[in-house]
Amino acid sequence: NYMHDKYGDISMREFGRQLKERTLSYAPYAMFLLLPVFALMTRILYWRRKLFYSEHMVYALHVHSFTFLLLLTVSLIPKPFSDIVFLGGLVYYWMALKRVFGGSWWMTFLRYAFIGSMYPVLIFFSVLFVFLLAIFF
Repeated sequence: NYMHDKYGDISMREFGRQLKERTLSYAPYAMFLLLPVFALMTRILYWRRKLFYSEHMVYALHVHSFTFLLLLTVSLIPKPFSDIVFLGGLVYYWMALKRVFGGSWWMTFLRYAFIGSMYPVLIFFSVLFVFLLAIFF
């Protein structure tokens, strides 16, 4: 079968190591491919703003860059402080959405809640895709 041909008689420990290595090597590509999806989400949510898609892409690049910086910071500091930094990051995302696209605080919050609930679902499916890619390719 395919799995035996691909992996032969390696141990489960070695299979796990290879799977982890492949998954981590594909993950940045998945996040890179999610950038235009995130920009499309903001484009749809703010369709009346008459902004170019490229402006939404710049915002998406900014937010993703900030996310990577936030995750790095959270991973390097002790737990009680990392929780505070993480919560501060969530507030920052809301304020950035308001600052870049405008609108009322209430509508910004609704859009923020939509993005905050849908984007993790997209991330889940991209991680699942990367995981399957790591197993079968």
